[in-house]
Amino acid sequence: MTGAIMFSRARSGVLFLTRSVDILEGVFSVAQKSQEISIED
Repeated sequence: MTGAIMFSRARSGVLFLTRSVDILEGVFSVAQKSQEISIED
């Protein structure tokens, strides 16, 4: 039982990490696009 609880906690932690990485990548790509736009202006 304890192993299952630890496994589910580890899985949710991994999901949280991948989600925050996705958010960071999205923010980074948006920042790059806005930089390119400001350079064009």
